Amino acid sequence: MQAAYASSLSNDLKDYLVIQSMEMKKGYSGDGALQISREELGKRMLTAENYLTAHPSGLKKMQVQTLYTDYLKAYLSDYRYEAIDESTMKLLPAVKKSYRDFVKTRPDSKTAEIVKVYIGLLQENQDVIYDFGQKDVSIIGDPKSNIAQFWIGLSERVSQQFGAAK
Repeated sequence: MQAAYASSLSNDLKDYLVIQSMEMKKGYSGDGALQISREELGKRMLTAENYLTAHPSGLKKMQVQTLYTDYLKAYLSDYRYEAIDESTMKLLPAVKKSYRDFVKTRPDSKTAEIVKVYIGLLQENQDVIYDFGQKDVSIIGDPKSNIAQFWIGLSERVSQQFGAAK
């Protein structure tokens, strides 16, 4: 479709179709967990960020900003099985390293600014994400208060970075 109609589409819509084609090839989330690697999700976040930066009044800004926010939430909080050491409730070192690598390789991105703040919270908590759950109820308890507040405020952070979605 892109090739057939490319000459008729604005750059805004061409860039939007790139984002949509990535999602159609393979969704990023399903069955309560990431379906792609954090590195691939990071690439998708940057593709969405690039759209939002290049097209601040784009026709598909609202859809892309919503998708970007969903990507960011998944990237920073989808820890179902593969990211938390349940014996300590700490983020696994490999996941934290992926955050540091993201910031290191994309230091000027708006996404890196958000991830840096999150890394700071992790350091404050000595990498502990969750409290322990209640015996015979749940292994994992509530997120640490500063982590929970950060997660709750992600949509607002995105709006601050890119302006309110229209």
